[in-house]
Amino acid sequence: MITEEHLIILQRVAAHWDGAEFVIKSAETIRGEVVLPSINELRYAGRRLVDAILVAGGKSLDQARSTDEQINSFAIEAEQFCVRAQHDAVDASVLYLKNHTKLLADKFGMDEVVSHCPEYIPMCIALDEIADLIADSRRERHLRMETYVDIVKNQFPVILNKYKTLLYGENILILARKKSAYESKSKRFLFWVSISGLTIGVITLVDKIYTYFVK
Repeated sequence: MITEEHLIILQRVAAHWDGAEFVIKSAETIRGEVVLPSINELRYAGRRLVDAILVAGGKSLDQARSTDEQINSFAIEAEQFCVRAQHDAVDASVLYLKNHTKLLADKFGMDEVVSHCPEYIPMCIALDEIADLIADSRRERHLRMETYVDIVKNQFPVILNKYKTLLYGENILILARKKSAYESKSKRFLFWVSISGLTIGVITLVDKIYTYFVK
């Protein structure tokens, strides 16, 4: 039977589940693969909720513990899985974006990236700040929940918006690179056409001179 105490815990689970889904949906806009660990955590949370429901319905899953203890334990575990799902989505997103910004600079060069992507430097700074907060939360574990709440509320939306702007700049860079490659190829083609024409002209001239003197 579900008691008032159980409902309080389950309400917390629901709140954390909603929070995890929000972050996961946001992170999916960066790249779908980054949320796979979070989705697995929600699967584990769902399994624990099913266990709690089974126990509440009269099916004991641990004879050494009372019904209340089992329901509380499963619900608390579900809550923890939901929290980890949210944190994993943030961690994976930040790691992906840091790698992406580095690869972008390596591929196009810092000058070109900054020239075409005004949000590049601010985004790198924002990512470093979040990474520092995440590292601090590992050292100060009692502040971890508070730290991630702050990241999700105040900083995660910022880097998502900057990333969208960065993608526009990246597309411009790609088009500029393709245009430059095409122009370079065209110049090489015209160069060899000119050389070919000049060669043919020289051969023709030599032939005429040879023919003139031979005759």
